[in-house]
Amino acid sequence: MHEFEPIFREDAIFRYPDIVEMVTQMNQLVKSLAPVLNTPSLSGKARVNSQVPIATMVKVYDNETYLFAVAMQNSPSTAHITIDDIGDANARVIGENRIVAIKQGTLEDRFKGYGVHLYRIS
Repeated sequence: MHEFEPIFREDAIFRYPDIVEMVTQMNQLVKSLAPVLNTPSLSGKARVNSQVPIATMVKVYDNETYLFAVAMQNSPSTAHITIDDIGDANARVIGENRIVAIKQGTLEDRFKGYGVHLYRIS
């Protein structure tokens, strides 16, 4: 994060400890998911029914399925996401300390505007 006024400061992020903490947490999350993120995405494996568009990415790593989902508009919505080759299961929502039930391959979850959920399905 740069500041341009009143003077240019390339490292201005360090003036905002709360933002530094958020960026640090995000960096730790990305690093922890690096092995998953570096696997090929499985296109066409998830279908979404929602009031707003939800972008998804499905990956498999170490015998677990990962579903990354993000609301593409600044509106809350409830999404029904169906994942191929998943029956009844539980999805751990990474970083949210909760579990979402999957029934016959479909999970239901609420998204805030531009909300993001990362699911790990064992």
